[in-house]
Amino acid sequence: MGGMGRVYRARGPEGHLVAVKVANPAIENSPALTRFINESLLTLNHPNLLRVLEGGSDGGTPYLVYKLVEGEPVDRILRNGPMTSDEVVAMGVQLCAGLAAAHRAGGS
Repeated sequence: MGGMGRVYRARGPEGHLVAVKVANPAIENSPALTRFINESLLTLNHPNLLRVLEGGSDGGTPYLVYKLVEGEPVDRILRNGPMTSDEVVAMGVQLCAGLAAAHRAGGS
């Protein structure tokens, strides 16, 4: 589990696969919970960012629903050995472009 919550693969109402991020109970009554909720309010349109499809609360636990993106998690990629300089730069450029777009949209 990450600091903000856990992400699950789920099936959406139309039958397609989605990713559901459920807030970690440990962030209740903290600034992290505010950031989690604010994430659902951002209007993001960038190829390196996921757009929130839905947000809500179930039994008092906040959740966010995203389009599911298949691929290898970064931690698993790194366990396979070091990345080349070109791979690190390419990933860094994508990460920075996404972060810049989120900041422009009002994200923290």
